[in-house]
Amino acid sequence: MPKLRVEENQLLTEYYQLVKVTSNFKLIRPELIANNPKLLRVFRLLIGKTLVEMGQLIGRNFVTVSQYELGKIRSMPLKAGERIVEVIHSNLPQHPSEEVLLANLRSFTDKSIGGVLQAMRRAESMALTKQEQTVVNVLKKAEIPYRQHVTLTTKIGQVNVDFLVLGKLVIDCTASRSKWKAESLGFRAIKIKESYPNLKLMAVVPSDIDNGFVRRLIDFDFIVRDDKIASLITLV
Repeated sequence: MPKLRVEENQLLTEYYQLVKVTSNFKLIRPELIANNPKLLRVFRLLIGKTLVEMGQLIGRNFVTVSQYELGKIRSMPLKAGERIVEVIHSNLPQHPSEEVLLANLRSFTDKSIGGVLQAMRRAESMALTKQEQTVVNVLKKAEIPYRQHVTLTTKIGQVNVDFLVLGKLVIDCTASRSKWKAESLGFRAIKIKESYPNLKLMAVVPSDIDNGFVRRLIDFDFIVRDDKIASLITLV
């Protein structure tokens, strides 16, 4: 058996705890999930679902599923627990095992890294967006050192950010107004802060963005509308 990584060891600890309290997955109570949503990760990997797929099954977005698994949401209504248990019973393999668990984890990790690498290659070959060019102009005019298209290593693999300024401020730009894009940025922010707690994060967004979009960026330290980009030098 290959050498286990720290994440895999932790996952196996949670797996064997569940084996014990559920009588080898024969008796899964809604209260178990409702009182400890973090356990959802083991069940999700046993049934071979991504964060997005699991979210679709239980009626939540992938950011909420991730927050359950990270322990950021420490409880949920019993009704939600009942729904999740129904999904688990409908999708759980006939013979759950640690081999299935680890195989799915490694498969998702490899696909995640591969997809990120492809995205980084595309990003490096693309021309600057209007927002990015404005950020570059502001930083150059103020003679503030920065790096562009920087790769950060996080728990979900490598993440490409638009700018790293003075080694302490990440700037990500988006012209999208989609709530899904906002949730994706928010999820990235959580992962970056977990691995780089000293970094500050800034999102540059359209000037006419609504409050619903902004609320999904709660983990960013600064949100700058693109008609106010010149003001970012006061935040560096």
